[in-house]
Amino acid sequence: MKKSILNLSALAVMLVVLFTACEDDEPKGAYEDGAFIVNEGAFGNSNASVSFYSYGADAVTNNVFQLANDRTLGDVAQSLTINGDEAYIAINASNKIEVVNSNTFKSTQTISEVPGPRYIEVKDSKAYISCWGDNSVKIYDLNSYSLIKSISVASGPEKMAFVANNLYVANTGGWGT
Repeated sequence: MKKSILNLSALAVMLVVLFTACEDDEPKGAYEDGAFIVNEGAFGNSNASVSFYSYGADAVTNNVFQLANDRTLGDVAQSLTINGDEAYIAINASNKIEVVNSNTFKSTQTISEVPGPRYIEVKDSKAYISCWGDNSVKIYDLNSYSLIKSISVASGPEKMAFVANNLYVANTGGWGT
């Protein structure tokens, strides 16, 4: 039988880590404990929206982007990706990415002229965006929100996933194929 011995110095280190590693219990914003729901809207009507379901209140708040920014989101919300305190919303038919604070949903940036964005993956301060508009993956620097590179891919790029340092892109063949 193997026995473990916990010495006093190890116990002291564990206690220091325990009491200094606690997270701040202060709420960060209205959208801290729940789930976002992306509502595409009707194509051509510019009525896309995002709702928020609060676990604690068991309630839904609709149009959180419009409530926080006093403007509509755009035409066909495709997906939403959260990275830390930022959320990136791909607005497919409006050819843009809305960047918002994920706790308040206040807009911090709009990345324009993204051709038919579908999904977003974030790694190392870069956003990788699958684009149906030109069958590419666009890479943006998230410090400056500037385009770094465009990589041509097969028709209809959709979801992506990083495995180690490789980005894999699922392709559907595109609309009508």
